[in-house]
Amino acid sequence: MSTIVFSSIAAKHTGPLTPIERDSEGYYKLIAGGLNVHNSAGAFYVFNDAVQTLFKPGSMLMTRVSRGGLYAELAHPSPLPGQSTNDYIRRILKIDDGNTALHIKSVELEELNQTEGNGKVIRTWCWVKPHGPHKQVAEDKLNNPNINVCLSIRALSKDQYINGKLVKQLSNIVTWDLVTLPGIKQASSFTAVGLESLDMLSIDMGDKESLIETKEDLTNGLQTSLEEDKPCLESVIEILEEGCTEKGNCIIDNW
Repeated sequence: MSTIVFSSIAAKHTGPLTPIERDSEGYYKLIAGGLNVHNSAGAFYVFNDAVQTLFKPGSMLMTRVSRGGLYAELAHPSPLPGQSTNDYIRRILKIDDGNTALHIKSVELEELNQTEGNGKVIRTWCWVKPHGPHKQVAEDKLNNPNINVCLSIRALSKDQYINGKLVKQLSNIVTWDLVTLPGIKQASSFTAVGLESLDMLSIDMGDKESLIETKEDLTNGLQTSLEEDKPCLESVIEILEEGCTEKGNCIIDNW
């Protein structure tokens, strides 16, 4: 099955917890998810050379980081009543200055001494500081030891079945968002990594007429898009182009 997925990876955590690390500039070190792990539905989120490239200098993500322009919004974007699929895709790819809660100074990967699938589990960390219209909400969460502060990635991924198992590979990362998940008392660091998911929107890749219309509309909008938004938008168009000649489903979700 050929799929396109907008995803949000969140951490699932248990065990003894320690205070959140904070640096001299007031940035907090928060866990932001994991790779080479399965989610609750059994899908495997792979970490390979292609995914690793997303965290290297020159990628869309790290360019935003190097320019000091990566921000977390308060909650993931949700489709508005009557909003078209194309407009919702564009919203997902955009960081709304009017909804930011955190500035993300840096992103780090940590290889754990824990194996799942065919590789070591990779933990993702973000250094964040309250910022923007929802700065106070972020500060209240970070300063309350009884609140579980959760970051969740907003990304584009390609899905495929390998030996009967659903494998998800990130192809572009937009940002991380500050989300609310069931709280764990004193949750400020994590001792285990997992994933949770929630489907948001599904597009029938077999509906060629609608698929072509979506692709053409996004292609036309590419010319007026911000430069930093174009890599993700081009990835969507590329997969939709493949869908015009393949059977399957196109899924847009948060998980």
